[in-house]
Amino acid sequence: MATSAPPTPVQPQDTVPRIFDRDATIVLLGARGTGKSTLGVFASTALQRRLIETDHSFQEITGQSPLAYRKQNGTAEYHKRYLEVLKTLFDKHANSCIIVCGASSLDHNCQLLIQQFAYDHPVIHVLRCAENVQQYLGISEPEKVSKLLAISDAIFRGCSNYEYFNYAEQSAIPKDAVSQSKTNSRTPYLALKNAERHFLKFLARATQARDIPPLEDAFPLSQVNTEDRTFTYAVCIPLSAATNPLLDIEAIEEGADAVELVVESKSQSSYKTKLLWSKLTFL
Repeated sequence: MATSAPPTPVQPQDTVPRIFDRDATIVLLGARGTGKSTLGVFASTALQRRLIETDHSFQEITGQSPLAYRKQNGTAEYHKRYLEVLKTLFDKHANSCIIVCGASSLDHNCQLLIQQFAYDHPVIHVLRCAENVQQYLGISEPEKVSKLLAISDAIFRGCSNYEYFNYAEQSAIPKDAVSQSKTNSRTPYLALKNAERHFLKFLARATQARDIPPLEDAFPLSQVNTEDRTFTYAVCIPLSAATNPLLDIEAIEEGADAVELVVESKSQSSYKTKLLWSKLTFL
């Protein structure tokens, strides 16, 4: 049985505008395993928008999964039907939604449709390192994954007007702390919270979407301009502590108005580092 040729990437649009209505629907694209569905849940929850996955919508409309429909009706008819479904979703849900597009459906015509949608809406290409995608897909040959990502990245880059690299939090855990993380049930939760915070910060700055919640809800002053505050808070971090791989710099600076990096003498180094860690334990 002959295999179909990979979709032809559309040409990137260098002049795609990046100023959109604050209620414009946000589209997420990406290869399988990049985490676009999880990011879609983050955005949907934070913005209180409806989350739509194109593969699920395809099954609701046709009564068959994309794979089953393709096997029964052939590739050409499948792509034609998927294009109709995608156009229906874009027409019906142009505002106040999060749409996650399945990677397997984007033939040339679908790419052109998404590229056209990108003139009025944020379309975000989600990337992830090959090792994490390989682990998710369960493929033993890294070369196959690299080739897959090279093709898909070229396609998605031509359809999108933003790119977001979905950093794998687990890879940031030092090797000597991995054994502890396996017994710590909070680790996956904290990794997801960090991923959520990073993505929402990206959405707030890139798309200016409406109703993105404050990124530091635990601190009431987070919505008050620093220059308007009667009192401000700075964190002092000794250089010796800042270079420690176990130091979570984001956890320390959260809620602070400024971070001061202290270069101490050798005699002061040990004392200040111990003082910092006691303060973190207290917080």
